[in-house]
Amino acid sequence: MAIVPVQSVITANASVTATFVTTFSISLSAVGSGNAICGALEFVGSTGTTSITTIVDDAGSPNTYTKSTVTQLVADGNSMVMFYLANVTGGPTTITVNGNGGATLNFCRFVVSEFSGVLTASALDVGFGNPVGQSNVATTTDLIKSPSVTTLADGDLIYAATCNIEF
Repeated sequence: MAIVPVQSVITANASVTATFVTTFSISLSAVGSGNAICGALEFVGSTGTTSITTIVDDAGSPNTYTKSTVTQLVADGNSMVMFYLANVTGGPTTITVNGNGGATLNFCRFVVSEFSGVLTASALDVGFGNPVGQSNVATTTDLIKSPSVTTLADGDLIYAATCNIEF
């Protein structure tokens, strides 16, 4: 079965000044049963270290998301976490990232994409990559590159995200 993009939702740049101790959510049309969700959350913290504790949706259990570790890209606190879930059930319409830590957020961007045709079990061939930050595109070598990836089957989905660290 071919992998087909169903929908993608990206938040506008959201400036916040509260401590990131609760949630950041994104709304989308009801996700089809058996489909896959992939996403990324970018955030900038001016102080402290923020961890992402869980990623959940409004359909509840048994939807359990797999997430990357939070990667701080540059010293100013710009960080990113990626996640996915294959074989979605319950038709969720809201995805929520729960975090904690002591970082004061200055900016957030959230993207979620839905795909049909992705394997419903053992969907991850290659683990999450190692994000890098580039603070000045005009004066530094391009650091935003995708690594070489060998998939296990024809038609595998490759999902990637990048972020802008200059606001």
